[in-house]
Amino acid sequence: MDEGKARHITLTKTTDHHEETKRKIKMLVVTSFLPVPQADTDVSLLEAGTAGSTLALFQYFRQE
Repeated sequence: MDEGKARHITLTKTTDHHEETKRKIKMLVVTSFLPVPQADTDVSLLEAGTAGSTLALFQYFRQE
């Protein structure tokens, strides 16, 4: 595999991860308009499979 193709694959994966993070953050913001019991369940579902700085964001919202 040449260097250009490897760079393209890496950028594609990075972009996909960035888009997934943006999508989760948008959905997290939407939960602020839900009734409290439903918001807790929905945040738990969004949090599943989350790692890194996005996970830290979820943990912050749980504490607040």
